[in-house]
Amino acid sequence: MLVIKSYKKTILTIALCLLCLIFLLGFTELPWILSKPLRIKENIKETPVIVVLYSGYGKIIRNGLDKYSLARVQKAVKLWKRGLASYILFSGGGADRRWDGSAGAKKMALEAMNRSIPQARIIIEQNSKDTRQNAINTSHILKQKGWNEVILVTNDFHIKRAARLFEKESIRIYPAPIEWQMRGAWKSNWEYLRFLRYELQARVAYLFLTEKQIDALIEFLWTN
Repeated sequence: MLVIKSYKKTILTIALCLLCLIFLLGFTELPWILSKPLRIKENIKETPVIVVLYSGYGKIIRNGLDKYSLARVQKAVKLWKRGLASYILFSGGGADRRWDGSAGAKKMALEAMNRSIPQARIIIEQNSKDTRQNAINTSHILKQKGWNEVILVTNDFHIKRAARLFEKESIRIYPAPIEWQMRGAWKSNWEYLRFLRYELQARVAYLFLTEKQIDALIEFLWTN
């Protein structure tokens, strides 16, 4: 009988701990505390170009773009209008199986033109399917133009990994992360946690897979 009571007490304690954890993750800023090692603060200066990475995740809400890509375009446009760069480079073909024949970078460029950015001030890199390819393909364009430093625009949970990949290609990064706007709301918190999971999966892949294996994995996910 004592064993049964002890067992029930243990189960109840575990259940209460899980409920507390779910509450903290869903209704507090705990996800942002946990994600601090993945983030870096904004640190920008005038550079030749602003590089914007296509997201490709989330529900499409306007002109074929999800809200994350739209937010990145909006921030890049604001920075450009402040005179912090002469050009905006949009990078990304796609990131998932929602491919509709039009590269994400082209969609972002169209959105930027709709926000009064001249077409002559826009550069498009449309072949990348993941962040590593963003860095490699974009760095080729930058080096051809003699540029070795950029303002990099992407979401806060993504910026640190992206910056390191660009720096690996000898590009100096001035990060312009987009901070998550809504905190402490159930849906928003769990959406943020989903992106943290993607980031952790990507970091694990970089640790244990070769570049060829990563490319093969991306190609498999792209076509299946």
